[in-house]
Amino acid sequence: MQISSIQKRSLFRRFYVPGVHLLFSLILFLILLSALSAAQPDGWLLEKDKNGIRVYTKKNSKSNLKDSQSIMVINTTAGKAFELFTDFERHNKWMDRIRTSRLLKKVSDTEFYVYYEVTAPWPASDRDVVVHYKMTELDSGGFKMEAIGKPDYVPRKEGMVRVPESHSTWEFIPKGGKLEVIFTSHSDPGGSIPDWLANMTAADNPYNTLSNLRKLLGGE
Repeated sequence: MQISSIQKRSLFRRFYVPGVHLLFSLILFLILLSALSAAQPDGWLLEKDKNGIRVYTKKNSKSNLKDSQSIMVINTTAGKAFELFTDFERHNKWMDRIRTSRLLKKVSDTEFYVYYEVTAPWPASDRDVVVHYKMTELDSGGFKMEAIGKPDYVPRKEGMVRVPESHSTWEFIPKGGKLEVIFTSHSDPGGSIPDWLANMTAADNPYNTLSNLRKLLGGE
């Protein structure tokens, strides 16, 4: 049975409720506005916003793994942050899931090689990684640490899966008597961990790390 154009208009008038169409449009607009406000210029999407720590994630351009960028502002100085950060033997006290941290080589006051053992969530095997740190001073009076994984720097350890790819940056930027911390991270855990499982901790790990760092720096 075909419906005539007159019947269609009659049905529309019958079921159309004044204001509902406008309300529906407004809801769609607010959803779109919320999504845009949560996005960063480089495609980062806000995934966690809690206790003054914001964590953004985005899909890596070369895989389905998520990269993360976490940001907080704390009451401390760049000098105190540098002192704590370069105490590499204590990184396991504040970096999330780091079981062991050991300084392998100090090239200079601004360049280091550090070994980490990482506790992986069950049922995955634990990981290890060697990270090459290089520090540069910022014009703001702060500093930046670039951390690049070096999977072949030391022999592989039995029972550990070596992280094949890791690249992160730490920026400590003085702002108005406080310190902004920006931690950007990309990592491929290697082994047989599916992407969806690795992505489950993409926001939690950096959030926990910054939260622990803030406690040690006394910036609560």
